[in-house]
Amino acid sequence: MTLRSIILGLLGGSAICAFSFFNDRVVNQQMLVPHQLPPIVYGALIVGVLLSGLACRHLGKRRGITASEWAVIAALWLVACGIPGWGLMECVPPTAIMTHHYAQVEPGWRSGAADVVATVPEQMLVNVDSDDGTVLNGYVCGLAQGDQHIPIRAVPWGSWAKTVTFWLPFVLALTIGMFGLAAVVHRQWSEHESLPYPISTFAHALLPGDDGTVAVLRAPLFWVGAAPILLMQLNNYLAQWFPVLLIPIRLRVDLSSLYVALPFLNGPGFSYQLSFAVLGLAYFLRTNVAFSVGVVPYLYTAIALVLGAYGVSLSGGDHLGGNYNTFLFAGGYLGVFMLMLYTGRHYYRNALHQGLLFPAAGATPATSTRQIRAALVGVIVAATLLLVCRTGWLWALPGGVAAGLLHSWAAPRLTARGPVDQQAVWGMRVFIAGILVFLALLVSLGLDWQLAVLFAAITVVTFVVVSRAVAETGAFLFGTFFLPGALLLGFAGAVAIGPRTALTMALASSAILLAPGWAPMPFMVQALKLADMAKADVHKTAKCGIAVLLLCAPLALAVTLYWSYDRGAPIRVWPHAANQYPGRDMVRMTARLQAQGMLDTAASVSGWERLPHLSPNRPQVVAFVIAAALTVLCGWCGLRLTKWPFHPVMFLFLGSFHGQWISVSLLAGCAVKAGVIRYGGADLYNRVKPLMVGFIAGSVVAATIPTIVGGVYYLATGMVPPRMP
Repeated sequence: MTLRSIILGLLGGSAICAFSFFNDRVVNQQMLVPHQLPPIVYGALIVGVLLSGLACRHLGKRRGITASEWAVIAALWLVACGIPGWGLMECVPPTAIMTHHYAQVEPGWRSGAADVVATVPEQMLVNVDSDDGTVLNGYVCGLAQGDQHIPIRAVPWGSWAKTVTFWLPFVLALTIGMFGLAAVVHRQWSEHESLPYPISTFAHALLPGDDGTVAVLRAPLFWVGAAPILLMQLNNYLAQWFPVLLIPIRLRVDLSSLYVALPFLNGPGFSYQLSFAVLGLAYFLRTNVAFSVGVVPYLYTAIALVLGAYGVSLSGGDHLGGNYNTFLFAGGYLGVFMLMLYTGRHYYRNALHQGLLFPAAGATPATSTRQIRAALVGVIVAATLLLVCRTGWLWALPGGVAAGLLHSWAAPRLTARGPVDQQAVWGMRVFIAGILVFLALLVSLGLDWQLAVLFAAITVVTFVVVSRAVAETGAFLFGTFFLPGALLLGFAGAVAIGPRTALTMALASSAILLAPGWAPMPFMVQALKLADMAKADVHKTAKCGIAVLLLCAPLALAVTLYWSYDRGAPIRVWPHAANQYPGRDMVRMTARLQAQGMLDTAASVSGWERLPHLSPNRPQVVAFVIAAALTVLCGWCGLRLTKWPFHPVMFLFLGSFHGQWISVSLLAGCAVKAGVIRYGGADLYNRVKPLMVGFIAGSVVAATIPTIVGGVYYLATGMVPPRMP
């Protein structure tokens, strides 16, 4: 790891965060970070490696940027990709202000007991009490006149200062904690379980060798795969500029009209598309993984058809709320997480032991070392009791002293049973610290610490499982359809949760969980693997990733606010549109509880008092248990039966749009791989690899060109250019 690689990584990451919202919402192009395979990163990597090699050849330099340096640069760019878009900073402003907007246009949001704005904790919303129309209306409609942009000082930064001082630490604490957890799981996933990491494998194939050249670029099959895809995509893009002269080549089949005949499905639509990037990634996957994820949408549709004939709709009900799909997805996530913990139980236990300041195997800490560790544990426990559990000093100080004495006594006796990398120990401590701050901020919103712990646990499971799915399947377009508040409401009931608590959890989810497929942790997981494959320092890469987060998160938030006030917020885009659901659910819940005469009870219960009022939704809980049990059973069969065809990761996709979108491509890639191995063996499999890398490279370069052309065209003319279809 060199200084120039860190500087280039930081500069590129800052550029991604500064340009992302401008590209997506002002120039109105395809998202700069549309998924976990961001074209801007891998397209820039391909161009950068080529230009670096050509410069060294013509300028007579012996050595250009090495593979490990390019890996660090690309890793920091990847980390930055999880910051500005739907994964993080584009979701914070609408969460903090759109409730005010919907309160003006939605009936019943300010009437009687269902005063949504008054119910939300004060620090979660921008204060618009003395607003002259600039703060709220300026955000929704924009302040610019014509094609003139507003000055930076025209943005009401002062009105946002108080809520930003809550939301920025809130998202940063969680993200830093998840970055630490990415460092913990890295060695287990990449070496002990040998997950394929297909996206990182593709990126590593583009790095230069010791002689400064890229081996895959010398293979004719690479250009056989890359050139036609690039030309086809450019033809489709140019057809948007010159629709009379060119005919686009369509690879998508839309059968959503079937919903007229099958209205009980209520799903995302029968929309299938052949993606050569997905096909190329499928070639590097285990056959059962590609087959399982490819076939699960059709299995799910068959089950939905059977249940629909009996009047059971899997996806009916509130969006992201109480429906069977929500609990089926959540059960699948829990099952995959349990399997992950089981397969890596020894490694994770050792990392947790050392992360909690217990000594490593065979080490006997000196008395002074034990005392220092005991004091640290005491301070952490006392702070946790005070901030998270709200016990007060009367219990926090004795609790901290007791924890310190217990740790000092147990340290020589509770040692880790095996070696653990220092990066895993460091990552575990970062994770614990970040989650403790995250819990304290949740409790500061008025949540009981019990619910805060459950909320944080569901959040951690979601991000870890998404990261696992990306590492294991390469499914770069990934989503989920459940939130912690909806799950807890289904398991506990409306009386036990209460309208205020449900609304608070829903808004907290809106800032961090609306689009976990864009979350920062999967990008960090890929970044660490790429650095590891290129022999770069993984530990330092993780630390630099946190530095990128701390540097770029305020930048991305400021840029998002500026362009929102300049052009007007895109209120029909998902992060803005989704913020209408928390208030609607709260209004309906309040009306239902008031009609039942249980509103006062629901508003007064707290802590352990909620237990007697539990009223779980049995069908939803049964759906959750069935999905979790089937996932675990599928994983157990995969471990015990050599020819078991299914992989438990299939339960993360089910009938989602993302699963349908990649299914055809995955099955095609699976068929190509099976045919190559069957008729040509391992030798032919390795010789075909450049073709598949070419498919992916051609796709990402083709997706990068419209971004550059669109930005230049807008800056030169002030007009919005056509976008890639």
